[in-house]
Amino acid sequence: MSAVFIAVDSGGTRTNVEVSAPGTDFETRRFEVADSLSGVLPPSEYAATIRRIFAPIENYWQEHDVPDMPVYAFFGAAGFAEPTRGAFLETLHDALADYLNSNIRAAGACNDTAALLWGHRANGAIVAGTGSNVLVRTADGAVHQAGGHDWVASDYGSGFWVALNAIRQVARDFEAGENTVLLNRFREVYGIFGNRDEEIIARFRALAVSDNQLKADIARFAAGVCAAAELGDLSAQNIVKGEAEDLADSVARVVRRRFSTEDLASGLTLVQCGSLLGNDFYRAAFESQVRMRLSSGTEADAITWFRTKNGIEAAMNLAQRLAEDTSELMEAPIPYRPAIVRF
Repeated sequence: MSAVFIAVDSGGTRTNVEVSAPGTDFETRRFEVADSLSGVLPPSEYAATIRRIFAPIENYWQEHDVPDMPVYAFFGAAGFAEPTRGAFLETLHDALADYLNSNIRAAGACNDTAALLWGHRANGAIVAGTGSNVLVRTADGAVHQAGGHDWVASDYGSGFWVALNAIRQVARDFEAGENTVLLNRFREVYGIFGNRDEEIIARFRALAVSDNQLKADIARFAAGVCAAAELGDLSAQNIVKGEAEDLADSVARVVRRRFSTEDLASGLTLVQCGSLLGNDFYRAAFESQVRMRLSSGTEADAITWFRTKNGIEAAMNLAQRLAEDTSELMEAPIPYRPAIVRF
């Protein structure tokens, strides 16, 4: 029987969706949605957010009169964590039961980093975007985490920290009266035209307002900083290299602690994903620092990197597994176990 598979990759600031029906005439479609199942989203808003994510799919469904067939959907969600797992279990059914002509047969969700781990069947996964997270899975089935507990405690090497350190440099440049690359990038990203000192100061203060957009508002400067680093700006390069080193240190620590010398000699596959790791300068600095920290004996070549721009492929693999046996997923440690509901 033909089936439709829906993959949802919901990060800290936006959501990407792919709809696919292998073996049918239904086209593969991709959508981007501004709403996100991020870590700052209250569980009370999950249902409404999931419906907004599914709105373009529902519209396409009705406009193109897609034939009835079973649908399986999987969410890789930045906001999924052990405390929110129950909320996802409740919300997935309530939000989706009537969608797509009631053809959804199963829906699942897990943290976006865990989705990379399970979806690509890797030894570990690293996400570096607005926030950051590192997960590794050992031979006994245990999953170990480094970072991923938001910016106050961790988010090592994330877009938030790249951007915040760059904004602090911008403030120093501004106070010194220097017209630097980072100051110009700051004006571009935050829509400040000309040399309007009062607008720059107002933006500094606005970015310090503690609401649920603070992290994303600061982190969106990271892309401009990384681009400046690629083009050779020394201040930007120093910031990006420093944050890449911080993430590399986190990865190397958990790999050293959780894998034996024999495991490393056999080789590990680590998935890397996220907007920062999509930047050539950041990625090169990160990988070289991981290699340096694991550079004793055969460990130097222990890592095989699987690089992906986003979590869509992993979420699609997991959506397809919902139509099969999911017992392996349900045996995962509870904090990283997907929430799966049947309709």
